[in-house]
Formats: sequence, structure tokens, C-alpha cells
Amino acid sequence: MKFKNNWLNKKLNYFRYLLKPNRINTNLEKKDLKEATPIILPTEVKRYFKKYKIALVKDTDPKPYYTKFERFLKNNDLDFEYYNIFDSTWQKKADQFDIIIWRPMSYYWEIQSAREKIFFLNHFLNKITMPSLPEIMLYENKAIQYYLLKNKGYPLINTFNSYDYDECLKYIESCDYPLVSKTKLSSGSSDITLLKNKSGAKRLINKVFKTGQSTYWPFLKQKNYIIFQDYLKNYGYDLRIIVIDSQHIFGYYRHPKKGDFRASGSGIIIKQVLPIKAVEIAFQLFKDLDFNIIAVDFLKAKKDDNYYISELSFFVDVITCIQAEKEDIAGRYIFNQKEDRLEFKEGKFWLQELILNNFFINHYQKDQGEKDE
Repeated sequence: MKFKNNWLNKKLNYFRYLLKPNRINTNLEKKDLKEATPIILPTEVKRYFKKYKIALVKDTDPKPYYTKFERFLKNNDLDFEYYNIFDSTWQKKADQFDIIIWRPMSYYWEIQSAREKIFFLNHFLNKITMPSLPEIMLYENKAIQYYLLKNKGYPLINTFNSYDYDECLKYIESCDYPLVSKTKLSSGSSDITLLKNKSGAKRLINKVFKTGQSTYWPFLKQKNYIIFQDYLKNYGYDLRIIVIDSQHIFGYYRHPKKGDFRASGSGIIIKQVLPIKAVEIAFQLFKDLDFNIIAVDFLKAKKDDNYYISELSFFVDVITCIQAEKEDIAGRYIFNQKEDRLEFKEGKFWLQELILNNFFINHYQKDQGEKDE
């Protein structure tokens, strides 16, 4: 009966996802947009990008990214046109643009399409894209995220990722339980399950390597790979730190629903003071990756009170221009590395506008650096 319920829940979740309204309440959107302070590029950066033709792709989120991107481009008087990257003529249309700005949705099919097209746009058509190829490769791909974090030596929750059946069976003989099982492509706690014992882990492994394990997406199976993560005893919440740059750091705490161990996707969010230890880790990772944004999800371990990374995110859901608060005041954190301290400043910001601000300034600085050489 439990198996049937899980299967039914996945089906229902999938259809809820598909039936999610893609219509924008225009009046409400305009009102919301005005709540945040406009982000204006430095004059020399605006002047530099006047010669570029920019393409803007419309995403279908009920709280879309593109409307904030649009406001930023208009406020900075940058030339842009809407671009349909989904139709069969996308390559031909790309010829007229220098820069393509696109927030791919986290649907499996759209992420796959985005990886293919951004690779082609970057490497064969010589177009600048936001996101870049490294950013879209890490977006909603837990396997690559774990490869990266382990390679760089970041405090990652112990994670086992294997495509070898025999190795997986050997691993569950000596690991600690319970064990958290994940799939590569999952968000909002979907396809994250708790395995309480070896027999449950063995059943999953056999299913994955034989017929494949059903996932959130009914047409997609977890096949021939395993991602197991230690169940880290923690303080009952996870912490998300969002880094745009040293002057714009945001974050909040997420609590699980009663009887659940997963905080992501619960909707129970508390915005309060951020711990500097977690900010330091997230900021260093941001610098290492050289991305336009990074959101790092942490758990605080009871064993040593240290913060451990559970996973990374990039195009996070943004339903408000308030992504951090201190004593019920909206704002941002400024990270002073030299003095190793955080300063909180009041304000309301759309993350999307800050992302584009970062994107244009970084490209300007890199282009200027290349010219100086």
C-alpha cells in the first residue's frame, strides 16, 4: 500500500506541476516591480553595451524572471528584443543577437534543451549567454554539484554517487542508517527519500539497476546510478545563503513540515540574522565558481555545530523582493572579508536585476582586461 501511495503522490505532483498557472497578473506584477529599488549600471558599462544587441527569452513562471530582466534592461537603456528560443528557427534568429538572456525553468525537458542550445550558442555561434554553459550544467544536477564540491574540498555532507551495481551493494553493507536517497534532477524535496535500513536500500538499488525507479516525472526513471547522502543529525532546519556579490548577500531558514525531514519545498521560511560561518563558505564558493549567482543550502550538524552543504541552486524561486530580513526590516548583507564581519543594510531588491547587473559588469571587466593585455 505504501508503494502505491508513493506512486500516486508522484503522479499527482506531476500533474499539479503541469497545471501550475503560467499566466501573469499584469497589474499585480507592475505593483510588485515598483517595490524594489531599480539597479543602474555604471555609466561606462552602459555605454560599452550600447553596441550589443540583446535577446530576452520569456520564462513561464507565474512569478517570472523575464519581467525583472526587462525592467533592468529598460532602466539601463539597453537595446533588446524578445527571442523565441523554443521554435525551430532559433539558430537563424540567434544571428541577429550578441547576448542571449534566458532563465530556463526547472522542467526536465527545458533544462535538457537549455544545455544543448547554450552549448551550441557558446561554442559554435560565439554568442554570450546568461546563464553560461557551466551554470546551466550545474543547475538541477546534483551529481555534477557533488563532483565539484568534493573536488574543491568544501564541507559537503558525505555523499556516495556511483554507477556501479556491485559497488552500491558493497556500500550499503557498512554505511550508517538512515540514509538519504536523491536523484540528479529534483527540486523542492521531490525524489528525496529516507531509507531506514539495509533492506530498503538494497530494494532501491535492485530497482534502479534493473527496471529503473520511477521519479517525480512519470516518463523519467532513475536508471543505473545511485546518490546516497548521510542523514546528518541537525537542528531541524536548513539554511539557504544566496550570494550575488560581496555587497548583496541574502538568506533565510527553512523548516520541514511536521513529520517530514525535508525542509526544501515546505514553504515554511523564516528570515532572520545569518551566521557568518555559513556566509564565508558560500561566498568563497561563489568566488571559485565565478558565477552570476549561487544559492547554497546548508545543514548545521549537531556533532560539531559546523555547517555542511547539502546542495546548490541557481535560479531559485523568487516571489518577493525581500530575500533577507533583520528584526522585520528588509535588506541585504554586506560581507567585509578583511574584518570578517557582516553588515546589514535596509532595502528591497529583485535578485534578477542584481544577477544582470553582475553579468554585465563582469563581462565588461573581462573585456577590458583582455584589451589591456
